[in-house]
Amino acid sequence: MFVHLHVHSHFSFKDATPSPLQLAQRAKDLGMSALAITDHNTLAGAIRFYQACLRHDVKPIIGCEITLDTGHHLVLLAMNIAGYSNLCRLVTAMYLANPSKKTEASLALVEEHSRDLICLTACAQPQAITHAFLTNLKGIFFDRLYVELENHRTQESPRLLRQLAQLAQELELPLVATNNVHFLSPADHRCRDILVAMGSLTPCIPCASMKTTTGSSISHTVRTY
Repeated sequence: MFVHLHVHSHFSFKDATPSPLQLAQRAKDLGMSALAITDHNTLAGAIRFYQACLRHDVKPIIGCEITLDTGHHLVLLAMNIAGYSNLCRLVTAMYLANPSKKTEASLALVEEHSRDLICLTACAQPQAITHAFLTNLKGIFFDRLYVELENHRTQESPRLLRQLAQLAQELELPLVATNNVHFLSPADHRCRDILVAMGSLTPCIPCASMKTTTGSSISHTVRTY
């Protein structure tokens, strides 16, 4: 059974639609054994998600998608209670360091709190994920670093995925495929478009059949690669 490791709830404000409880219920309905939550720079939904997953006999994986001061994103997943504690400390430190500015972390701060955390390279483009950047991450996370592949099904997707896979091979890093979930079902994609448009203060394409954002729904399988 495929396990979703990159999943957003509505605590990823103006970027995702489902509640933590809806995510857990959906995982149960699909017969999934485990599910992660990885909201943007916050663990606000983690406890709700954890409790809901336990009620539905789904293993909860607590994580967070953090923003680096370089513009990169990283998905960090707690391996155990010590990892969760480190993740809490990291997110808290990010907010305390820049209380009135954009929430972000330096690689040095990530390294300070990296113990017992698994790192995925998140929703990055190959031009942003360089050999040097991955080398730095490997020096922090060692065998807990995975190059993440997301198939957005655009014209450029096959080429971009090949580039990421090539980088991973050169550095002997494992790959992980994700769907980067932002909504429960395909019917909710349009709602997510509207949320993103609100957050970025940009017009939303009026035609309901046109999608303006990437991201995926929660399903049995990963998108075909």
